[in-house]
Amino acid sequence: MFAQEFADKAGGQVTNDTLGGERAWRIGTNLHADAPDLETVDALVVLHNKRIIILSLLEMPDYSYHHEFDFVRDHWKWMPVSP
Repeated sequence: MFAQEFADKAGGQVTNDTLGGERAWRIGTNLHADAPDLETVDALVVLHNKRIIILSLLEMPDYSYHHEFDFVRDHWKWMPVSP
């Protein structure tokens, strides 16, 4: 599974979530406190219209944007696009 491979590389774990009403996998990492630079700390992976979509939250030391990341997830809407 793609989400598990991503989590393994980031040193994180996978939990179930949703994005725009579709099943998603949330990947949380352990890089929050000791990341020396800009690091991926959270991500959502979803399969939509035969495409893998990844939303990533990157943070710098002493900054947290989990509230904003969850706001985007909670208000996500899928829109049709042309091929």
